[in-house]
Amino acid sequence: KLVAMKPLIGGFDLSVVRGTTATRYNSSSLIENVAVDVPRLDYFGVSCPSVLVEGQATNLFLQSEDLNDSFWTGGQSRITVTSDAVASPISGVLADTFTSDTANGTHIQSKGRTGLTSGGSYSFSGFFKKNGYDLFVTLRANNNSNKISFVVDLDSGGISAFTEVGAATGTASVEAYPNDWYRVIANVNLITGATSVTSQLYMWDGSSESFTGDGVSGYHITGLQFEETKATSYIPTTTTTVTRNADVMSVTGLSGITTLTETFEDDT
Repeated sequence: KLVAMKPLIGGFDLSVVRGTTATRYNSSSLIENVAVDVPRLDYFGVSCPSVLVEGQATNLFLQSEDLNDSFWTGGQSRITVTSDAVASPISGVLADTFTSDTANGTHIQSKGRTGLTSGGSYSFSGFFKKNGYDLFVTLRANNNSNKISFVVDLDSGGISAFTEVGAATGTASVEAYPNDWYRVIANVNLITGATSVTSQLYMWDGSSESFTGDGVSGYHITGLQFEETKATSYIPTTTTTVTRNADVMSVTGLSGITTLTETFEDDT
């Protein structure tokens, strides 16, 4: 429950129902789980928290924090994965490290999701930190003839070379987290008839996604998410997809009240 400070009487307290756990960005600058039906006081980008209220969403990626799982390894080429290598923005979770081999070509992590809604919109997101190389992202809507792509500078979080190919359209954005981590978000709109999206994460040497690797450089990675419509707060998964229920807030006992304005305040 969110307890009203003003007015002190009159039943303005808010009951919160969600039915599932969810995540928030806490005052220690980490993403953490919040229990069922507990309001999420979120500190991302602010010192005084706001209440995070979202609709229902599902992470369609499995093993969101284990990039060495078989769910992912079939789509990896010219990279090695070191599990639980470095501290991440997610509380209690160590991020994996992708390292290039010394071959000439693309050093890539690829993963497709099928059975999607024709003409729908889908969002990819993940947390990345530079370890020598930057990031080149593509989201293919069925095939290479319809895709979006862009480069992320993992030193600054800047986006460049954003391209829409064929009939696919989309957007890209980056959110900065402490300790040089970035959450990269890409949205793609499927064309009519397209029912699959393939996310492709290439290492980028500054000029190309195809190059001879040095065998030691790459990037750190964790918290991969794929969901319908738009990116929402992080939803961790293991062996199955996970749905976070909507946050539903309600006020009872306000007979005769026709207009209600909520202001959330941190009284610390």
